[in-house]
Amino acid sequence: MVRFITLGVLFVSASLSASAQAPGVDKPAGASLPQYELNIRLMPEAHKMEVEGTLRLPPADSNRESLGLRLSEVMRDLHVEVVEPPGAGPGDLKKRTTSEWAIEPARPIAKGESVLLRFSYSGGEQIAVVFYLGPDGSFVSGVNQAWYPQVGDRLRGRGALNFSVPPGYSVYSVGRNGTTASEAARGNFRFEVTDPVRFSFGAGRYSVISRSGSVPVSVYMLHPRDNAEKYATGCFNILSLLVQEFGAYPHPSFAIVEVPDDPAEKAGFSGASVEGFIFANTRSLDSDFNTAYYGHELGHQWWGNLVGFRGSKGASMLSEGMAQFGSLLAVEALEGDAAAEHYRRTGYPGYSQWQDGLGYLKLAAAGIDHRLVDITGATLSHQLSDSKGFLVWDALSRAIGPGQFSEVLRSVTQQYQYKSISWEEFTRMVEAGARTDLKWFFDQWFERTGAPDWKLTWKQAGPALHGAITQTAPYYRASVEIEADGKHNQKLIRTVEVNGPETKFDWPIDFEVESVELDPHFRLLHWTPQYRAEATALINWTRGIDMLANNKLEEALRQFNDGLQQVPSRDVYGVRFELEYGIARVLIKQTKMEEAREHLKLALASPSQRAEDLPWVYAALATVASALHDGNTFRSAVESAKAADRAAGGRTGAVESINRLQAPEPPR
Repeated sequence: MVRFITLGVLFVSASLSASAQAPGVDKPAGASLPQYELNIRLMPEAHKMEVEGTLRLPPADSNRESLGLRLSEVMRDLHVEVVEPPGAGPGDLKKRTTSEWAIEPARPIAKGESVLLRFSYSGGEQIAVVFYLGPDGSFVSGVNQAWYPQVGDRLRGRGALNFSVPPGYSVYSVGRNGTTASEAARGNFRFEVTDPVRFSFGAGRYSVISRSGSVPVSVYMLHPRDNAEKYATGCFNILSLLVQEFGAYPHPSFAIVEVPDDPAEKAGFSGASVEGFIFANTRSLDSDFNTAYYGHELGHQWWGNLVGFRGSKGASMLSEGMAQFGSLLAVEALEGDAAAEHYRRTGYPGYSQWQDGLGYLKLAAAGIDHRLVDITGATLSHQLSDSKGFLVWDALSRAIGPGQFSEVLRSVTQQYQYKSISWEEFTRMVEAGARTDLKWFFDQWFERTGAPDWKLTWKQAGPALHGAITQTAPYYRASVEIEADGKHNQKLIRTVEVNGPETKFDWPIDFEVESVELDPHFRLLHWTPQYRAEATALINWTRGIDMLANNKLEEALRQFNDGLQQVPSRDVYGVRFELEYGIARVLIKQTKMEEAREHLKLALASPSQRAEDLPWVYAALATVASALHDGNTFRSAVESAKAADRAAGGRTGAVESINRLQAPEPPR
């Protein structure tokens, strides 16, 4: 599933992106780059591939008595021969671990000598992380699986990829497509890879729609769709924007490649950004185009793919956080200020409700927090980088000026393309570009947990407005917008430089003030009274969802049940609704369907419900009813889910989830 509503869904789909954005390595220059010639025979019906080819390794600075290769354990029958230099082969192949091999040549290879290896292997019957071969649509990521022999820490390479597939199948791969129409008809495809990348591809019986332009965009679909043009145009528009913000797009083209739902779920993802294209599952493509989601995944083409990171410090912020910042830029530029504000506050429709300001504040209230500069673990990385993190990048952009920040980011992607950057190098480049000391900014936002909790007081005395912003330590420094509103739609908007325990302001004003609001458009992450009340009310639920996402089912169940004992009498935030739904989700995972049905009914009977989750509760009820062969409940739940989805804006994704379910057969 695309990251839609619940934290559990977010973790399942996002766990892939964390692995997909692996640290990069410095770009080898010229002849120092590993050179491949891969001939891949794909047999989808047999769920396997056969590969033969060559690999030329660049000269080393010292003599080599052995050569190391990595090849995924999903492959087998590896044979390697040392062809060059003369006299070094054929070599002795030894297995070190399940995926690591050593080739010991007949004589040591002298420094300054290049090496040519010839190899063959087969396999691929197993599903692995972002790896599947099958007639319903194959997907293979060289970022996640060493499906071809990779060399030491030089995970990147270039060369030629030649595919043979059954007639009627098509292939999309990284690199420049040199396939002729007659070759494609015979099932032969070839790609020339001139940039140092990790090789990935998709293969299936695709229906293809393309849009030409400075960066050609294509959508490779497993079945035709009426919304395909919207996907091609949407990605083209996002790419055009992000080129301005992040720098030149690093590949000759871009594509969305559809993957089948069930194998993708077993392979640990719903959408994955690899170099030059995105894998997206069927369910997500059945939905309307989602600017926030594709903005994020396209952002990874620069952050995590083109530019890697050296060391763990700041790594999540330079990959996940920066990709999410690109998502916000896309929403703001293409859909306007109101859509961007909604995204900053409570999320983008059809995207995860956790990847926004309120999402972070819920996590913080539940004690699920960490310094952004040293987030560890895939789950926590996505929780915090994609909620607090992208808002902090947006705040930095506003602090030094959006144009200046874009210039810095373009400099980084140009200087570090196909290389790794450390956190210290990145912050130095930002400060140099901003021409100012930003240590205070990095310290308060990246080096400590939490968010500002400003309190605003004000009074009017005739033609003057007096106010003060107070905060408790640790203090935050920021430029904060204040808006005063009058009874007859008058407005006065000023910016206040907040710093220290108290910041006062005194303004002349020529109308009667009715209200004064701090940061009315939520341009900065901060607590508000409403958000604190909501986040506090949902603490047990948030903790339970976190445990559920980490497959700690019994702990999650206890957390949800403990929360039920503390539901306030005036349940304005749908606490009981969410807790009963959480219990049902645990029971579904435990295949206790009858118990799950009862808790879903209790959720639906709750006095207050959350509109964005209501379609998913009905979808869960339909899932349970299908498993229990309860036709009446199934049909009712399906219709109710559709109605709730329409009421929530029609973009929750619940309907697409239901469409996969098997309706119970009527009784005979």
